[in-house]
Amino acid sequence: MVLADAPLDNMTRAKGSAATAPKIKGSWSLHQILGQNVDFFVLLSSVSGTIGNSAQSNYSAGNTFDDSLAAHRRSLGLPAISLNLRHVGRPTL
Repeated sequence: MVLADAPLDNMTRAKGSAATAPKIKGSWSLHQILGQNVDFFVLLSSVSGTIGNSAQSNYSAGNTFDDSLAAHRRSLGLPAISLNLRHVGRPTL
């Protein structure tokens, strides 16, 4: 996971790509390489793709891609689920 936070009006192409490219390229590569030869295809997304996070439009876009890829695979009759996880880790005080 790469975070390159910035308000949308300050989001550069480099910051946008830094957060979206690893998830999009990685997920799409797995989809292409594995194709139909799997029983399960689980993508770890984030609730940020659904509700958004301030200054993380790029991160949210990458997670929305995973949600859409899972829907695409299911439309092809292939297994897929995208889990929209909330923050995972120790709570901060």
